[in-house]
Amino acid sequence: MSQVQPQFDPNDPKYICCCGCHVTVGAKILASLQTASIILIALGVIPMIQQVKREPHFTSILVTFICIFLIIALINGSLWYGLITEREGFLIPTLICMVSVLSLLVCC
Repeated sequence: MSQVQPQFDPNDPKYICCCGCHVTVGAKILASLQTASIILIALGVIPMIQQVKREPHFTSILVTFICIFLIIALINGSLWYGLITEREGFLIPTLICMVSVLSLLVCC
């Protein structure tokens, strides 16, 4: 007895998300928004660097901010790589990060 697996159809209606767009298009939109927010965060670091030059006790805050920024940038890079190469394993860090942030928002 051989089991025949169904052929994968990427245009199946079950892969349509909100507003009638495909899941990959929706994920690319979210990745673009996340990239834009990362750029805004990077622009926020510049005044902090100037602040550290004037008041050195802000150094630990700046280091923490930069570490968080680098982690978010790596997660976003993983998201883009997973979307472009269509490898779902690279989307997992983004999902874990989103679930963590949402659970923190709900708990607080």
